[in-house]
Amino acid sequence: MPRTTGIRALIRPLRQALRRRISRWITRCCGTPHPRTGPLPAPGRILVCQSNSRLGNTLLLIPLLQGLADRYPHARIDVVIKGCVHGSLLQSLPGIGHVHELPARGAAPRAMLKLIRELRRLHYDLAVEANSLSTTNRILLAGCGASHRLGFAGPDQCLRLTHAVALPSVASHSALQLLHLLTALPGRAPASQPTLAVYPDAPTRARAETRLRRALGSIPANRPVIGFFTRATGNKQLPNAWWQQWRAALHAGGDPPLLIEIVPPGGLPVHADQAAVSTTDLMELAALLARLDVFVSADCGPMHLAAAAGIPVVGLFRATPASRFAPLGNDCISLDEPLHPVVVARETVWRYDRRRDTRRSA
Repeated sequence: MPRTTGIRALIRPLRQALRRRISRWITRCCGTPHPRTGPLPAPGRILVCQSNSRLGNTLLLIPLLQGLADRYPHARIDVVIKGCVHGSLLQSLPGIGHVHELPARGAAPRAMLKLIRELRRLHYDLAVEANSLSTTNRILLAGCGASHRLGFAGPDQCLRLTHAVALPSVASHSALQLLHLLTALPGRAPASQPTLAVYPDAPTRARAETRLRRALGSIPANRPVIGFFTRATGNKQLPNAWWQQWRAALHAGGDPPLLIEIVPPGGLPVHADQAAVSTTDLMELAALLARLDVFVSADCGPMHLAAAAGIPVVGLFRATPASRFAPLGNDCISLDEPLHPVVVARETVWRYDRRRDTRRSA
């Protein structure tokens, strides 16, 4: 992301400070500075608002959505997200009704007004703020006309919420922070160990299998397949030389695994002879990832998608805290700096050996 320079760099912190001061004044007058609980009739329609457009943040909504569906099994849960491409991943979850697309930044204000009118027409019983730092989320909650509103209390919470919790420690996992919202609602406490899940249908799984076999050829029954993704954003991305050393360490053993690289559309693999696969269909990608034995990636959306697909994940963290963004799933691990390629390869081998032993004993 380019750095802001010149006059704008001087004005920006002043504008942010002014916005915080105004927000805190509004909060003291009519907002929700402190946690609040109370009775809530079983809602028939629930709206969850998440204005962040990143794939990982969309996936980290899943434990909250699962918790709401478990607590209110007869409710229809709608979601507002930015970017309709992620909608299919949430649409497969139990209890999910419609996924509304938030207008892109710079879209005409009438697009936002049209969305708010549509939300008001649906008469939601409960609206949930899933991003405590988003002005857009607060506009949606204020405008949707829901009977009850759930979010995070605090000195900057300028909305009047009917149910609110204090934001947990900033060191706690992002998905666990969202799941903590449910403690403000009547009913049993949510699970303390959230997991991710997506549910590709049979035709999607068949397309993914075809794509994988086209990239790898025939796959021996006992030969592990390891997937990896190198294209994280910004400082999270590891250099190609690191991945080359990691590949070499994996091939140094007597029975090297099959490797498949997940590349963005139009991207090139890390090495000319590396088998690679690409798809723009995220549900198909989830089905493809579910077919692998282990997935290795820096902190990014595909890392969380692999965890949701139910396979062991080795997450590599160098610019973001693993405590907040670790992959959530069985046999997933997060490794922090220093990330030595040989050590990461050893962790990868240990996980696919365990996966293979489990399959043999099944």
